[in-house]
Amino acid sequence: MRAHAVSGEKLRVHPHYLKGTVFCKHCESRLCLTHAKQVYVYFFCLGRQRRNGCALPYAASCDVEESVADHFRHEQLTDEQMAEIRAELSRYLKKRRKIILREAARCRRRIPQLDAERTKLLQAHLANAVPIVHAEGVIKAAETKAEDDERVIAQAIDLMENWEDTYRQADPDTCFTQARVRVTTIRK
Repeated sequence: MRAHAVSGEKLRVHPHYLKGTVFCKHCESRLCLTHAKQVYVYFFCLGRQRRNGCALPYAASCDVEESVADHFRHEQLTDEQMAEIRAELSRYLKKRRKIILREAARCRRRIPQLDAERTKLLQAHLANAVPIVHAEGVIKAAETKAEDDERVIAQAIDLMENWEDTYRQADPDTCFTQARVRVTTIRK
């Protein structure tokens, strides 16, 4: 939900994990959220509210959630698309790893210089005035960052392989869907 905050949503009013990511099939306007009688949660088309002629009725949030799950059931990536995504992510990770390792090497070269400066400062009673601990921390982080990136990317690919299951199993408070989903059918 924090990631959606940059898109101009007012999460403090009616928070919902789909808020800002679902759009009307008829007029392409964003679906907004409202609470009726402080109990029932509905989505409504902002285009209809702005009188653009849209006829999409108010829809219970559970119906919209089911419509999104149905959308993900039919919108699976092909094997070719998955292979392309894997290849692109692999290229990205190689480039990122090169940058991280370059930074780690730079810090390794800098450590002897910092160590010498620290020794001089210790002699002058100014211990801990040089950021050697920071440089060592950068090296350690750089050594593990590439592995962490690869693990996260692998998990993301696993989640993408079956969007419907991922969506249905996701915790609503941490759901991260960014798809612009068109609500096509509302179940009664």
